[in-house]
Amino acid sequence: MACEFVSQLASQSGDGPEGGGKEGCGIGGVMAATVVNNLDTLNLGRVQIQIPGAVNMPWARVASPMAGLMRGFYAMPQIGDEVLVAFGRGDTEEPYIIGSLWNGVDRPPTLKPTDAVNKRVIRTLAGHEIDFDDATQTLTITSSTQQKVTMRPDAIEMAAGIDMASVKLETTGRITLSAKVQIDIDAPLVTIGGDKVDIEGRADLSMGGGPHCAIKAGLVEIN
Repeated sequence: MACEFVSQLASQSGDGPEGGGKEGCGIGGVMAATVVNNLDTLNLGRVQIQIPGAVNMPWARVASPMAGLMRGFYAMPQIGDEVLVAFGRGDTEEPYIIGSLWNGVDRPPTLKPTDAVNKRVIRTLAGHEIDFDDATQTLTITSSTQQKVTMRPDAIEMAAGIDMASVKLETTGRITLSAKVQIDIDAPLVTIGGDKVDIEGRADLSMGGGPHCAIKAGLVEIN
């Protein structure tokens, strides 16, 4: 099977077999392939690939920056992805995926040429994204439904959606809570303290205390 596989590739490229592996059946260098299946029922960190010119579709182990027992960096190539394949000892029955490739159809998740210098992006198939921007010194984590955490030099902001509810923590020491509909604070004991406390209702202001309400101060003015 290995020799047949090499012969198929050699007939396409015009090159004969070389390198180690099985005698007369080795492949040197690397090749581009396409992922055709990533549902590995044995859960061995493999995907099935199709190499142009080859009939059989072997399962290839995927190299990772870190891998071990129930730990590591897990990001499997998706069906249709172009990958770069190397062969252990030149043996076609030992394919390894050593990287993924962008091409004229599958383009990087960036927009500008300068992003190659300033940005590092991790983006999933569904659209979850982590964006590191060195130009603005900003780190942004965004879900596919537009929930977002943005860390800038002057503030950290968490948003539940576009123009919905947000929490902003500024390096100046200011915290801002905002919501499109309502803000609720509920606990057995709520304490609000400060040198100056302002409570204002732009339309109405209601205050209640159940069976008891006490207002204490050196001077109380009600207008």
